[in-house]
Amino acid sequence: MPIENKNRTVCTGCALLCDDISIDVQFGTIQAVHNACLRGTKKFQFASKKDRIKNPAIKDLATGSSSDATWEAAIDKAVDLITHAKHFVIAGVSRMNDDAQELALNLAAKLKATLAIQDHATFTRVFEAIQNHGIELFTLGETINNADLVLFWGANPIDLSPKMLVKTAFSRGRYRQSGKEVKKVAVIDDYPTPTMERADIKAISGDTSHGAVLATLARALVDRKILEPSWIETSGIPKKLFEEPALSDELLSQLKDMAVAIDNAEYCCIFLGEAVLNQQSLGDERWLLDGMLSLVRAINAKRKMAVLPLFYTWNFAGLLQALATTADKVEVIDMRDMPSRAGNGTVVLSLGSDFISKASDDEYRRLSELPVVCVDFKRTPTTGIASVILPPAMTGIESGGTATRLDGVTLNLSPPIGMKANMKSDQEILQLILEKIGM
Repeated sequence: MPIENKNRTVCTGCALLCDDISIDVQFGTIQAVHNACLRGTKKFQFASKKDRIKNPAIKDLATGSSSDATWEAAIDKAVDLITHAKHFVIAGVSRMNDDAQELALNLAAKLKATLAIQDHATFTRVFEAIQNHGIELFTLGETINNADLVLFWGANPIDLSPKMLVKTAFSRGRYRQSGKEVKKVAVIDDYPTPTMERADIKAISGDTSHGAVLATLARALVDRKILEPSWIETSGIPKKLFEEPALSDELLSQLKDMAVAIDNAEYCCIFLGEAVLNQQSLGDERWLLDGMLSLVRAINAKRKMAVLPLFYTWNFAGLLQALATTADKVEVIDMRDMPSRAGNGTVVLSLGSDFISKASDDEYRRLSELPVVCVDFKRTPTTGIASVILPPAMTGIESGGTATRLDGVTLNLSPPIGMKANMKSDQEILQLILEKIGM
């Protein structure tokens, strides 16, 4: 059988959802992956791994070991555990297509379940800041075609989303046809990173808080008449940070260079990354996001500037959009708070989440005693303690649907190999659970 080439495949390796991947397929198996990063390539290749979970399994309570079961028996066991739970928790959900996420939220609403998702506390803070100040968003297409300055603030996409820098800063766009020759890359981060190594303008904050960096940059922008002096009074940033904060001469010089680059830019796109979007940073300086969004809005009155929060899990953006319409119907907590909420009678439905690997020793002992229904295709510490395992087809590789890119753009997934016999998508698994429960 000749090798068949599948073009325009969408990669679900990260939230970037690259749609320029080419796959060589023969006998229903992936032979080669073209134009993907190492992270994406490994995910495509995992579809053919012998150690992936292929059959449903049920744990024997007497022996503590799991054995293969039919889909009907495994679904029945899962439904029995869920319907008899005193407290039902759904963990994960982000690594699923849009329709499967909608079904998961529907299940949570119907059964009054608690939804535990990663980084929820951070997202909540981002959402509060957006409500307070609004947000000037951009799409990747705008970055490619219009931006002449791309600023990664506390973000290191080369490690977490390797093709992002190539797509945003090094690619040629409609109005930036010479690519990197006219585009500038700027990075603000706590320490040198692989992304910073490729930057034209860089600022290493070290032990200096991002709030102090923001205030110093804002003061430099006021000096260049890009910001009005009155903005300082309304920014919400503590006034003491504008009064010559204890920054090194080197960092002061770097931030002045950053202000010059912003002054010279026609369109500046800011990616806010993990060094800013974390519970500790936003907890220590709750006003930080408000100040950043206020700064972007003020500058945007004179020249184009926009900002985009970076969450790297694929289709996390889809989950956030779905939550926006169901937040009043479902109790949502941060994944790290799940152990404290679990007790006698708790049953967990884990949807592509390895929450056990993130637990402390005490949390592990508590969580490992709970009945867990695990929907996952790979072996993890969570599948190791699961009462029921329901292995789905790999979304984007064997099953399709739609997913939402990190900039809010919805893409159709085009699986290059399709589902084999006895496979079910995560969407089908959730639909069967809903039907068995009678919803």
